[in-house]
Amino acid sequence: SASVRNAVRSGSSGTVTMSMAVQNMSYSSLLANPAMLEGFQKAAKQAIAVEAGVGIAPENVDLELSEGSVVIQARIQVPAAVSPSIVQSNLRSNSMLAYELITRVNRVDSIATVCTGALRVSKVAVSDVVTPADEPLLTTRSSTSTSRLDIGSTASEGTRPRPEPTIPLTPGRRADMQKLEQSSNKCAHSEDDPSVPPST
Repeated sequence: SASVRNAVRSGSSGTVTMSMAVQNMSYSSLLANPAMLEGFQKAAKQAIAVEAGVGIAPENVDLELSEGSVVIQARIQVPAAVSPSIVQSNLRSNSMLAYELITRVNRVDSIATVCTGALRVSKVAVSDVVTPADEPLLTTRSSTSTSRLDIGSTASEGTRPRPEPTIPLTPGRRADMQKLEQSSNKCAHSEDDPSVPPST
């Protein structure tokens, strides 16, 4: 099935997204039976379309399922002749959605084999409407975020430590450094090599 993350379709007046959970159903068992999964999705689309109101067909509903027991995320692509706000209001105020969904799901062949008890619906949530006019704004925000990340990346590179400039060595400075290096090598040798007895 199509992902609920799809953009507003051409010719649509907007989208309404919603989610709900069908309790006492095994998500893994449902996915393991393609015919039953198809029947479940068909039942869910029909129930949502009916409760969304006049002008909404099952073909206007995109679903995405996830575990817990079975979580339904739906995006209703509202036709141009229908107001997305009315669809949103219908879904938020309609107390028959759970009953409609369970009634239709129970009619799916052999659905009882993936159920662990009596089906019930919980966590029904209907989100805000997204219209085609909102999408350029979302794209702009995304581009802005990307630009900020690029700027931050450039700034990070700019703050990296720069190599210290090479200082010309005078004969006296070279001699001092050789003495310091010889002294350091002796210390490392006496500490790391067990064959060298410690000084008393």
